[in-house]
Amino acid sequence: MTVLTQFFPPDFAPTGQLIEELTRHLSQQGLDIDIFTGQPGYAFRSMEAPTLEQVDGIKVKRSRIAQLWPRRIRGKAINGILFLLRTILHLAVRRRKTKLLLITTAPPFLPVVGYFVNLIFRAPYVCLLYDLYPDIAVELGVVREQHWIVGIWQELNKRAWRRAQGLIVLSPAMKQHIAQLCPEVESKITVIHS
Repeated sequence: MTVLTQFFPPDFAPTGQLIEELTRHLSQQGLDIDIFTGQPGYAFRSMEAPTLEQVDGIKVKRSRIAQLWPRRIRGKAINGILFLLRTILHLAVRRRKTKLLLITTAPPFLPVVGYFVNLIFRAPYVCLLYDLYPDIAVELGVVREQHWIVGIWQELNKRAWRRAQGLIVLSPAMKQHIAQLCPEVESKITVIHS
């Protein structure tokens, strides 16, 4: 299984901590786990981690993308796009080795990569939805609900959800919200509390 997430320890972002725990348990159950992640953006001690690393039997490959303005919204968006591009390159090189993808919403548009990788290479994927974008961006006032990007993003999300083998959410309320947005995926949504 290949896990795609922008954050993984030594990063202290919650997504990275949850993915570390999940992948450790999956590895203990005999699954081969490869993680493609970024360099730390929220680490306290180190802003640099090894590019290649073996952690408890889990192979970790870290992208060498820059962390530009990690505390600002625009900087986070740019860093997310840079990670997205590196992820696409990584998957294109490994297309024959990818049997199943576990894709997080870090960065928020990463599930769309799963959609296109599935269309092009037929690699199955599961989306682990920690956050619902663009909903959060609208609620925070970053973008207006009527903005054209919100409509496109929501449509891409729905396509990614429909094509996914499964969707994992953190709460029943999140499951209900996604089922309201895209009723045809309700049967493939699983709630796993963090």
